[in-house]
Amino acid sequence: MPLVALLLALMAIPLSFVNPRAGRANNMLVALLVYLLYSNAISVFQSWVAQGKLGFVAGLLLPHLAVLAALALMFHKRLAVSPFWRRRA
Repeated sequence: MPLVALLLALMAIPLSFVNPRAGRANNMLVALLVYLLYSNAISVFQSWVAQGKLGFVAGLLLPHLAVLAALALMFHKRLAVSPFWRRRA
């Protein structure tokens, strides 16, 4: 649970930026959806580990790594001036 709190708190940083011309509710809906999916994924992986369908380490790391990857993409999108596929060498 401490890792969940840390990742969700870090996710609040890119979601807190709002375009003044756009609505403010979009990021709130994204944050709510991310929390619901993350919480559900943790529960599903926990039950899969309990049933023996998935190994302990995989069940422990997969949902957190997925959220960490999404968090990295959100930070990259927020901090990047241009997309990485359009950069010139």
